[in-house]
Amino acid sequence: MIEDQQLKYKIIVASFDKCGKTTLIGKYLNLNEDYHSPTLYADYKDKNITLKNGQNAKIEIWDTTSDAKFKRVTKVIFKDTRAIIYLYDITDKKSFDNAKEYYNFMKDYITDNVIVAIVGNKLDLIDDKDDDKSDNKDDNNDDIKDDKSEDFLSQNDSFNFSQEIVKREVTKEEGRKYADENNLMFYEVSAINGTNVKIFFDTLIQYIYDNDNDTKSEKERKKRNKIKLRKERQGKKGCCK
Repeated sequence: MIEDQQLKYKIIVASFDKCGKTTLIGKYLNLNEDYHSPTLYADYKDKNITLKNGQNAKIEIWDTTSDAKFKRVTKVIFKDTRAIIYLYDITDKKSFDNAKEYYNFMKDYITDNVIVAIVGNKLDLIDDKDDDKSDNKDDNNDDIKDDKSEDFLSQNDSFNFSQEIVKREVTKEEGRKYADENNLMFYEVSAINGTNVKIFFDTLIQYIYDNDNDTKSEKERKKRNKIKLRKERQGKKGCCK
């Protein structure tokens, strides 16, 4: 039965330097400090998960280099991709502009079955008293913060030893507005303390699964309508004999 087959989803995380891309992947996959950014164009790690309906899925999360030369092999790397995450640093406006530029460069290659998300990282560095950091949460607080990988530190591009509070340069409203205007998924996370990391990836993967089912249902509906129309046409020919 097809329900017993393991699904496979390829997810790409794209950003320029110092946005916390490698740390984000390490946090979600519970990797240790031995995991580094790819030295070539891209590398991936995988994880087996179970969806809400009990369906098994294998997730490949690709860590792509920020080297400008990466654009030359974009089509190859993005083949069979099911989701793209454009990551930016909420304390660095330039990184947000870079993420938008990166998306604009790539959108001509993105097909309808690809879920695209723009994600602001480094919530742990700011002190927004009026900012609900759990804006993207569900009812299970255990999904919001994960303390298992707190030692995933110095080898990754977003860790700040001082952990000093810095000023936010990209508001949540700016991120959400851009996402809404371009029909993108939007979250803010902390790759260091795990805020929203698990729920973001879980929601993204569920979106991929639901999108696949919607696409299949639409194809089946069109197929049924085509068969129905053909039968109707055959019936009309028969009645005129």
